[in-house]
Amino acid sequence: MSPQLSRKKARRTSTHSALLFAIMLAAGVLLQVTASSHADETDIVLKDGKGRDAVVNNCGACHSLDYVKMNSPFLDKAGWDGEVTKMIKAYGAPIDDADAKEISAYLAANYGK
Repeated sequence: MSPQLSRKKARRTSTHSALLFAIMLAAGVLLQVTASSHADETDIVLKDGKGRDAVVNNCGACHSLDYVKMNSPFLDKAGWDGEVTKMIKAYGAPIDDADAKEISAYLAANYGK
């Protein structure tokens, strides 16, 4: 192998090593930022009652349960029925009829205005 080819190969290896190091460093920083961004979040605890598990399992599968508490001052039984229907029909939430009724009843009883 000629000295010129040997130098090109060494340069290429050095460039690849530097690129790999930069990618690994960026991945490490990204993991650290992602992990620390969730550190201040608190779990939302809903009131006990019949239907609570249906809300946590169905509603919490797609969005934060913060929405329940945020909307509670504005929604009555009809409003919660409409919200549950909207999640199913407009957003495609896979909630069966029995769970939908239980969710609406729970939300109206515990978070209705």
